[in-house]
Order: sequence, then structure tokens, then C-alpha cells
Amino acid sequence: KSDSAEKPASSSSSSSVTNANGHSNDRHPSESKKKKKKKREQEPVKDLVLLTLGTGVGAGLILAGNLVSGATGTIEGGHHIVCQGGKPCPCGQRGCMEQYCSATGVVGLAKDAIKRCKECGTATALSKHGGPLTCKQVFEDALSGDETALGVVKEMCHYLAVGCINFMRIVDPAVIVLTTKTD
Repeated sequence: KSDSAEKPASSSSSSSVTNANGHSNDRHPSESKKKKKKKREQEPVKDLVLLTLGTGVGAGLILAGNLVSGATGTIEGGHHIVCQGGKPCPCGQRGCMEQYCSATGVVGLAKDAIKRCKECGTATALSKHGGPLTCKQVFEDALSGDETALGVVKEMCHYLAVGCINFMRIVDPAVIVLTTKTD
């Protein structure tokens, strides 16, 4: 018998077979997946990106278990470009994530949409709010079925996805956490 021959892992009616190298060849993939999932759940996340969506977009970055603060002591996650040649940002760039994904950015997108609706004579619930428009109202109108508000939310989600993909490609975190303040 060669050293690489497979032998039973134990004398019980186990569904696994262990080879001479000690590797298990699980005959029930669903059990193996459950074991791997449980192991992942027990391991601490050492690489993650945290994005806070509020009046701006903040970011936190942990790599190899260490908080990354950058050369100037900050990570400007809201000021990476998600739309080439996009909306001007107070930071001096154009197309920053903050201009599309923050509460302020969503209101700006909604105001642009309201203007387009007025120009073409389309009705939208977004233009019927008394007082200043809020991000919360945009999302509520989208949930109520207003097509214009829904378009604004979809646009915001598109740019949020672009921003997350940028972080995934550059940093390769295990997790991206999205947070916001709720009322």
C-alpha cells in the first residue's frame, strides 16, 4: 500500500475520508460548506472599509488589523472620483463620491431632476414638498413609487457601487460596511 492511499478517518460511519497527508475529502459538500462558513464567522475581520453616509461621505480603513490614517492623518473617502468630469465639488475636483452619495449629494441630484421635470412638463412628488427638500423625502418619494425620485435613488446607488468597487479593487477588503445616522 502506498503512503498516498486513502484511509478512513475513524471507525465510525463518518462521511469523510482522510488521505495520507491528513486532508479531508468530504463526501457531503453541504457539511463542508457549513464548517467553512462557521470558521469564517469565528475569525475576526482584519481588512475592512467603513463608509459613513451623512451630509458628507466619511471613510475608515483597517488593513491587516491596523487603522490606516494616511500621511495627513485622514482618509478622504468621499473625495475619490466616481464620475469622470462629474459635478463640481468644493474640494476642487469634479465627480467626487460625496457629490452623489451623501445626503447633500442626493438632494442635489433631486434638484437637478426636478429642473428636468419642469423643463419637459413631467410631474414629480419631489417638487411638492414645502420647505427645503431633504434626502429622507427623496427616499420616501421613491418608496411611494415616484419615478423621478426612484431615478435619483438609482443614480445614487450606481455611484455608491462604483465607489465600493474602487475600494474593492484598490484595498481588497474582506468587508465594506455602510453606515448612516437614522432619525
